[in-house]
Amino acid sequence: MATDGASCEPDFSRAPEDAAGATAEAAKREFDVDTLSKSELRMLLSVMEGELEARDLVIEALRARRKEVFIQERYGRFNLNDPFLALQRDYEAGASEKEKKPVCTNPLSILEAVMAHCRKMQERMSTQLAAAESRQKKVLRLQNSHFSRNTV
Repeated sequence: MATDGASCEPDFSRAPEDAAGATAEAAKREFDVDTLSKSELRMLLSVMEGELEARDLVIEALRARRKEVFIQERYGRFNLNDPFLALQRDYEAGASEKEKKPVCTNPLSILEAVMAHCRKMQERMSTQLAAAESRQKKVLRLQNSHFSRNTV
């Protein structure tokens, strides 16, 4: 790629004991932007543009998926094109709180419940760990006092 005959690939023709230091130098030299030729800079720019386009495509796909999930979560089993199902949806939306039933499970509420359970379990485990540490300290004190009595 370079016009002066330098290659971006490491040189494996050197001795093995020389290769580690040479590879580090080559890697340092390869990524030095000041020494890159115009064609290498253009190629690097095109690669970066490709990465940005790929990132934008992924972001758009995730946004579209999030929109689909939101619609599914909000309207559940309803088809938005069917007027009878729209009337049923509106009826259920206007129903009182006692008459309402969840159309589908909300993943956010499930995650919140899991996080609450994890917090509770973490608190339990920390209290058990503290109790085990205090028991271990007590055992060590007893062993040290027993050892000091036997040595005197």
